[in-house]
Amino acid sequence: MDKRWRSLRRYFLSMMVVGSFQGCDEDQSIAQSAESVPMVAPLSAGSAPAPTTPATTTIQVEIQGAVQRPGAYEFPPDTRLYEALQRAGGATPAAEIRDLNVAAPLHDGSVLTVPEQNTPEAPYRATAAQLNPSAYTRSGWIEREASSQTNAPANLSASACVDLNRATSAELEELPGVGPKTAEKIIRYREQQPFASVEDLRNVQGIGDTRMETLGPLVCVE
Repeated sequence: MDKRWRSLRRYFLSMMVVGSFQGCDEDQSIAQSAESVPMVAPLSAGSAPAPTTPATTTIQVEIQGAVQRPGAYEFPPDTRLYEALQRAGGATPAAEIRDLNVAAPLHDGSVLTVPEQNTPEAPYRATAAQLNPSAYTRSGWIEREASSQTNAPANLSASACVDLNRATSAELEELPGVGPKTAEKIIRYREQQPFASVEDLRNVQGIGDTRMETLGPLVCVE
């Protein structure tokens, strides 16, 4: 009996020794695995990437008047006026470009209008300053009072204004900045819906705030 107990005791002691060695091996493996994991430094407040806002890559400008290919165009933001004229095919032989500031930068959403030269048949055409933002011209904006005194003919005074609902195409073309195409648009508009007021002229395609400043004092609705 004593022999059996002594044998069992030796067996259990040997198992405990083996188990302790195995536990040491496992602890060493875990420690080695932990050492092999790369350490990642936490991001500081100053190192966080800043949010990026997409930059505007193009601007849109409408080019009209005395150019070869009028229309709406897209340009890089730093485009100059002379580059816009080149894009539109250049000015026509009838263009009056002396007052245009060809070095001016273009503005998004603006309209560039190239005027035509005065002729014996149309001696009072609208100038570049009247048709464009002031930054696009050398002389800048001409006030309405000065314009009406220097450019408007006597038969277009307030007492003899052009009736938008009755004027012929030739009479409309006497207005500064109104050519055959614009006169046709005015007549086509009134055929569909007579003008109720001068302000309705804004509804005609191609007539915006700048042209209204020029034409407003010269037209009427009777």
